[in-house]
Amino acid sequence: MGLDVSLVQFTNVDTEAILKFSQASSEPGAGVKLKTIARALGLPESIIGAYYYGGTKISYPSKKHGAWPQVGDWSSFASTRELIEHFTGKDFYFIFPEAEGNPEYLRPDWAASRKRLVDILEQLQKLTLPSIEGFRAQFITPNVPQNYLEKVPPSKLATTTQLVDSYVAQVEVMIETLDYVLNHERPHEFLLRWSA
Repeated sequence: MGLDVSLVQFTNVDTEAILKFSQASSEPGAGVKLKTIARALGLPESIIGAYYYGGTKISYPSKKHGAWPQVGDWSSFASTRELIEHFTGKDFYFIFPEAEGNPEYLRPDWAASRKRLVDILEQLQKLTLPSIEGFRAQFITPNVPQNYLEKVPPSKLATTTQLVDSYVAQVEVMIETLDYVLNHERPHEFLLRWSA
């Protein structure tokens, strides 16, 4: 499942209206009525065709992990999602139940989602090296092109410990993203853009 999640901030715009506009714009035949829909919701027509409906994508280096993964930008997390599902039995829809049905934008219960992520992180931090090596052999290595493995010297390939560290970093950055919203003076301005 391909999934990119971005944190988007909307200033001077009613985010409830953005959620309704997003839902309405995904309905069949909505394209010809988008201006009318926007006006009815009190939104500027300029949001039509604008990246992130005119909102600002929040993405910056993590205080703990540096340039990658970025706070507010959860792309390329496929292996981390697989790891979470494999070892905890939970998926992103457990973490963000508001994402069921894959709406374009959603407002999660930030605090509840953060708690679920912290619980998952604690479980991941208890994994043993043999269990991770088994996961790697079953889910990661088969997806790496054979010609890549033949060209890259073994010393340049990530170790199992480095892979686990990258998965943990991605979960920590997700938590850092939610903390950014929870600690912001105007948390109502934020939505997640869910591109599944």
